[in-house]
Amino acid sequence: NGYWEQTPDLVPMGSVLPDFTMGIRNNLSFAGFDLSFLIDIRRGGYFYSLSHMWGMYSGMLEESVGTNDQGNPIRDAVADGGGLILDGVTGDITFDADGNYTVTNTAPNETYVSAIGWGARHYHGFGYPSAQSFFKADYVKLREATLGYTLPGDIFGDAIKGARVSLYGRNLFTWGLDKPGFDPEMTANGSGNVQGMEGGLQPMFRSYGVNLKLNF
Repeated sequence: NGYWEQTPDLVPMGSVLPDFTMGIRNNLSFAGFDLSFLIDIRRGGYFYSLSHMWGMYSGMLEESVGTNDQGNPIRDAVADGGGLILDGVTGDITFDADGNYTVTNTAPNETYVSAIGWGARHYHGFGYPSAQSFFKADYVKLREATLGYTLPGDIFGDAIKGARVSLYGRNLFTWGLDKPGFDPEMTANGSGNVQGMEGGLQPMFRSYGVNLKLNF
Protein backbone atom coordinates (compact mmCIF):
# COMPACT_ATOMS: atom_id res chain seq x y z
CA ASN A 1 0.00 0.00 0.00
CA GLY A 2 3.02 2.30 -0.28
CA TYR A 3 3.87 2.37 3.44
CA TRP A 4 6.79 0.66 5.13
CA GLU A 5 6.24 -2.79 6.56
CA GLN A 6 6.89 -3.74 10.17
CA THR A 7 8.55 -7.00 11.17
CA PRO A 8 6.29 -9.35 13.16
CA ASP A 9 8.73 -9.52 16.08
CA LEU A 10 11.00 -7.08 17.87
CA VAL A 11 14.44 -6.66 16.28
CA PRO A 12 17.52 -5.43 18.20
CA MET A 13 18.57 -2.10 16.71
CA GLY A 14 21.77 -1.49 18.66
CA SER A 15 23.17 -0.39 21.99
CA VAL A 16 22.61 2.91 23.77
CA LEU A 17 26.23 2.77 24.97
CA PRO A 18 28.88 4.71 23.01
CA ASP A 19 32.00 3.10 21.62
CA PHE A 20 33.97 5.93 23.20
CA THR A 21 33.74 9.49 24.48
CA MET A 22 36.57 11.98 24.63
CA GLY A 23 37.32 15.63 25.21
CA ILE A 24 39.92 17.99 23.78
CA ARG A 25 40.93 21.09 25.72
CA ASN A 26 43.39 23.65 24.44
CA ASN A 27 44.81 26.86 25.86
CA LEU A 28 46.61 29.42 23.71
CA SER A 29 48.14 32.74 24.75
CA PHE A 30 49.99 35.54 22.97
CA ALA A 31 50.82 39.13 23.88
CA GLY A 32 48.32 39.34 26.69
CA PHE A 33 45.54 37.54 24.83
CA ASP A 34 44.43 34.03 25.75
CA LEU A 35 42.05 31.62 24.03
CA SER A 36 40.77 28.35 25.48
CA PHE A 37 38.18 25.91 24.24
CA LEU A 38 36.73 22.50 25.10
CA ILE A 39 35.48 20.04 22.47
CA ASP A 40 33.46 16.94 23.46
CA ILE A 41 33.20 13.96 21.12
CA ARG A 42 30.96 10.89 21.24
CA ARG A 43 31.08 7.99 18.80
CA GLY A 44 28.77 5.00 18.75
CA GLY A 45 25.47 4.20 20.39
CA TYR A 46 21.90 4.93 19.37
CA PHE A 47 18.84 6.65 20.82
CA TYR A 48 15.11 6.61 20.23
CA SER A 49 13.55 10.05 19.75
CA LEU A 50 10.08 10.46 21.19
CA SER A 51 10.22 14.11 20.08
CA HIS A 52 10.64 12.96 16.47
CA MET A 53 7.87 10.39 16.80
CA TRP A 54 5.35 12.88 18.21
CA GLY A 55 6.58 15.70 15.97
CA MET A 56 5.90 13.67 12.84
CA TYR A 57 2.65 12.25 14.21
CA SER A 58 1.30 15.73 14.91
CA GLY A 59 2.77 17.39 11.80
CA MET A 60 4.95 19.78 13.83
CA LEU A 61 8.28 19.00 12.12
CA GLU A 62 9.45 20.52 8.85
CA GLU A 63 9.77 17.07 7.24
CA SER A 64 5.98 16.81 7.35
CA VAL A 65 5.61 19.66 4.84
CA GLY A 66 7.11 20.50 1.47
CA THR A 67 6.51 19.56 -2.13
CA ASN A 68 6.65 16.21 -3.88
CA ASP A 69 8.28 15.20 -7.18
CA GLN A 70 5.33 16.73 -9.02
CA GLY A 71 5.87 20.11 -7.38
CA ASN A 72 2.67 19.88 -5.34
CA PRO A 73 2.34 20.29 -1.55
CA ILE A 74 2.61 16.86 0.04
CA ARG A 75 -0.19 17.76 2.46
CA ASP A 76 -2.66 18.00 -0.41
CA ALA A 77 -4.82 14.98 -1.00
CA VAL A 78 -3.28 12.26 -3.17
CA ALA A 79 -6.23 12.59 -5.54
CA ASP A 80 -5.29 16.26 -6.02
CA GLY A 81 -1.63 15.54 -6.80
CA GLY A 82 -0.37 15.66 -3.22
CA GLY A 83 1.16 12.97 -1.06
CA LEU A 84 4.62 11.45 -1.45
CA ILE A 85 6.41 8.26 -2.48
CA LEU A 86 8.44 6.59 0.26
CA ASP A 87 11.85 5.10 -0.49
CA GLY A 88 11.73 1.34 -0.99
CA VAL A 89 10.29 -1.37 -3.18
CA THR A 90 7.10 -3.37 -3.30
CA GLY A 91 7.25 -7.14 -3.09
CA ASP A 92 6.23 -10.31 -1.34
CA ILE A 93 7.72 -10.62 2.18
CA THR A 94 8.35 -13.99 3.80
CA PHE A 95 9.43 -14.25 7.45
CA ASP A 96 11.08 -17.29 8.99
CA ALA A 97 10.87 -18.51 12.59
CA ASP A 98 13.88 -16.41 13.63
CA GLY A 99 12.38 -13.17 12.35
CA ASN A 100 14.57 -12.99 9.26
CA TYR A 101 12.83 -12.13 6.04
CA THR A 102 13.22 -12.34 2.29
CA VAL A 103 11.58 -10.14 -0.32
CA THR A 104 10.70 -11.49 -3.76
CA ASN A 105 8.89 -10.16 -6.81
CA THR A 106 10.28 -6.70 -6.13
CA ALA A 107 9.39 -3.62 -8.14
CA PRO A 108 10.00 0.11 -7.69
CA ASN A 109 7.56 1.72 -5.28
CA GLU A 110 5.38 4.10 -7.27
CA THR A 111 2.46 4.43 -4.85
CA TYR A 112 1.71 7.88 -3.46
CA VAL A 113 0.66 7.93 0.19
CA SER A 114 -1.00 10.61 2.26
CA ALA A 115 1.45 12.88 4.08
CA ILE A 116 -0.91 12.90 7.06
CA GLY A 117 -1.03 9.10 7.05
CA TRP A 118 2.75 8.88 6.70
CA GLY A 119 3.27 11.25 9.63
CA ALA A 120 0.77 9.40 11.80
CA ARG A 121 2.53 6.11 11.08
CA HIS A 122 5.57 7.32 13.02
CA TYR A 123 3.59 6.57 16.17
CA HIS A 124 4.69 3.08 17.21
CA GLY A 125 1.44 2.54 19.11
CA PHE A 126 -0.30 1.99 15.77
CA GLY A 127 1.97 -0.97 15.02
CA TYR A 128 4.22 0.82 12.55
CA PRO A 129 8.05 0.65 12.36
CA SER A 130 9.68 2.31 15.36
CA ALA A 131 12.97 2.40 13.43
CA GLN A 132 11.74 5.62 11.79
CA SER A 133 12.64 7.50 14.99
CA PHE A 134 15.85 5.60 15.77
CA PHE A 135 19.08 7.60 15.32
CA LYS A 136 22.82 7.41 15.90
CA ALA A 137 24.01 9.25 19.00
CA ASP A 138 27.27 10.61 17.52
CA TYR A 139 28.21 14.25 18.00
CA VAL A 140 31.09 16.72 18.17
CA LYS A 141 30.37 19.70 20.41
CA LEU A 142 32.13 22.95 21.06
CA ARG A 143 31.26 22.85 24.74
CA GLU A 144 32.98 26.02 25.82
CA ALA A 145 35.22 28.77 24.45
CA THR A 146 36.81 31.73 26.24
CA LEU A 147 38.68 34.70 24.81
CA GLY A 148 40.47 36.94 27.31
CA TYR A 149 42.92 39.79 27.58
CA THR A 150 45.16 40.62 30.54
CA LEU A 151 45.77 44.33 30.94
CA PRO A 152 49.18 45.52 32.09
CA GLY A 153 49.14 46.24 35.81
CA ASP A 154 51.03 49.52 35.57
CA ILE A 155 48.18 51.29 33.75
CA PHE A 156 46.11 51.38 36.94
CA GLY A 157 48.72 52.85 39.23
CA ASP A 158 49.08 51.44 42.75
CA ALA A 159 45.39 50.74 43.40
CA ILE A 160 45.07 47.73 41.08
CA LYS A 161 47.92 45.32 40.37
CA GLY A 162 46.32 43.69 37.34
CA ALA A 163 43.10 43.04 35.46
CA ARG A 164 41.74 40.50 33.01
CA VAL A 165 38.59 40.77 30.92
CA SER A 166 37.18 37.80 29.03
CA LEU A 167 34.24 36.72 26.90
CA TYR A 168 32.92 33.19 27.14
CA GLY A 169 30.29 31.01 25.52
CA ARG A 170 28.95 27.55 26.39
CA ASN A 171 27.22 24.93 24.23
CA LEU A 172 28.08 26.95 21.16
CA PHE A 173 27.96 24.51 18.23
CA THR A 174 27.24 20.85 17.49
CA TRP A 175 28.34 18.86 14.44
CA GLY A 176 27.81 15.34 13.12
CA LEU A 177 24.25 14.76 14.32
CA ASP A 178 22.40 11.90 12.65
CA LYS A 179 19.20 13.94 13.02
CA PRO A 180 19.82 17.72 13.17
CA GLY A 181 17.78 19.39 15.89
CA PHE A 182 17.68 16.38 18.20
CA ASP A 183 20.37 16.24 20.90
CA PRO A 184 21.58 12.73 21.83
CA GLU A 185 22.62 14.10 25.23
CA MET A 186 18.97 14.77 26.08
CA THR A 187 18.23 11.08 26.66
CA ALA A 188 16.99 9.28 29.74
CA ASN A 189 19.72 7.32 31.49
CA GLY A 190 20.02 5.56 34.80
CA SER A 191 19.55 2.18 36.39
CA GLY A 192 15.97 1.60 35.24
CA ASN A 193 14.59 -0.05 32.12
CA VAL A 194 14.25 3.21 30.20
CA GLN A 195 17.56 3.81 28.45
CA GLY A 196 18.41 5.96 25.45
CA MET A 197 14.97 7.55 25.12
CA GLU A 198 14.95 11.21 24.01
CA GLY A 199 11.90 13.31 24.71
CA GLY A 200 10.40 15.48 27.41
CA LEU A 201 13.69 17.02 28.54
CA GLN A 202 14.56 20.66 27.94
CA PRO A 203 17.47 20.92 25.47
CA MET A 204 20.66 22.58 26.63
CA PHE A 205 20.76 26.25 25.69
CA ARG A 206 23.58 28.38 24.35
CA SER A 207 24.88 30.97 26.82
CA TYR A 208 27.29 33.89 26.72
CA GLY A 209 28.94 36.03 29.36
CA VAL A 210 31.61 38.55 30.32
CA ASN A 211 34.11 38.19 33.15
CA LEU A 212 36.18 40.92 34.77
CA LYS A 213 38.90 39.94 37.22
CA LEU A 214 40.80 42.56 39.26
CA ASN A 215 43.90 41.92 41.37
CA PHE A 216 44.46 44.32 44.29
